[in-house]
Amino acid sequence: MFCQICKTKIDPGEQACRICGTPVLTTAGISMSSPEIKAIILIDKHLIPKPIKCASCGFAGQGQFTRKMTTQIAVLLAIFFFPIFPLLYFTFTYKYRCPQCKSNSLSIKNSEGQFESQLEKKRKTQKIFFTFLAVFLGLVLLLIIKIWN
Repeated sequence: MFCQICKTKIDPGEQACRICGTPVLTTAGISMSSPEIKAIILIDKHLIPKPIKCASCGFAGQGQFTRKMTTQIAVLLAIFFFPIFPLLYFTFTYKYRCPQCKSNSLSIKNSEGQFESQLEKKRKTQKIFFTFLAVFLGLVLLLIIKIWN
């Protein structure tokens, strides 16, 4: 059996996942394909932090969200007034941190069960952001030059 959230192998008799702490669902009288169970699993995937490995202190387990839900909602509402702000916020803030040492230098378990560096993922996102920004500013500069000539 495997954890529904982090896909870690669960040994028989365990009550919860040893990595993310998700309770093991038993099938006694419950259909695992029922819409209610699928909805619970879908919600848990987004509300429970993913398993992490901290590069600073060596902690391995459930990560801690860095961004607060209220802040994320406020940032998304800012799309209507200042569209670049949400892009900046999500590009330059980390999603998870270590619950012990509060470090952002960690690896996150992906859907294939492998750990990938949060810092490397963030650098890739930042490179894409700066590439689009450079292209946009170049087009604006060309437009300004064309208007003045």
